[in-house]
Amino acid sequence: ESHGTGFAFLDEFFESQVNWESGRADLRILVKGTIDNPIANGFLVLSDAAIVVKEKSIKNINGTVVFDFDRVEVQSFTANVGDKGLIKGGGSIGLFNQDKDELNPLSLVAEELDLKSSLSNVQISSRIDIKGSLIKPRIGGDVLINQGTISTERSNSGEKNNKNNRVNRNTSVFRKRNLFPEETWNR
Repeated sequence: ESHGTGFAFLDEFFESQVNWESGRADLRILVKGTIDNPIANGFLVLSDAAIVVKEKSIKNINGTVVFDFDRVEVQSFTANVGDKGLIKGGGSIGLFNQDKDELNPLSLVAEELDLKSSLSNVQISSRIDIKGSLIKPRIGGDVLINQGTISTERSNSGEKNNKNNRVNRNTSVFRKRNLFPEETWNR
């Protein structure tokens, strides 16, 4: 059981990649059963929480999650990401049992999320449906990439490293790998 800012201790576990800024997180959970067949009952309520994940601000996090024996029900979830981004979600998913299909599967919707990395600077909107279980999810849905650029070259490696790291297409190492279509593009 944890109330208030009890989740702030997680900052140390994530080595400064995730930092609790403010808000309230109330968690009460009872876990029983065996390791092979655990049962969880309880809830998690997030109220006006704010965290920073890899220098990206996530604010106004509000949500209610219920742990109901062998499933998790996200009754509501909303969060603002960056300047304009929004994430919202709801639905249910099995905790460990992936064979049972939920009537209302877990769904996450993202709107106008800015994604910046060494390979991209884009805006993403998506609807992701998650079925199965938390430990073995089946993920499907749509992702719209808009307003930005994606580079196929790594910005942190020079041309010299790229030449040394290329794999000869005739080697057995190359043939064993599953190729993505983008790997054979000639830009």
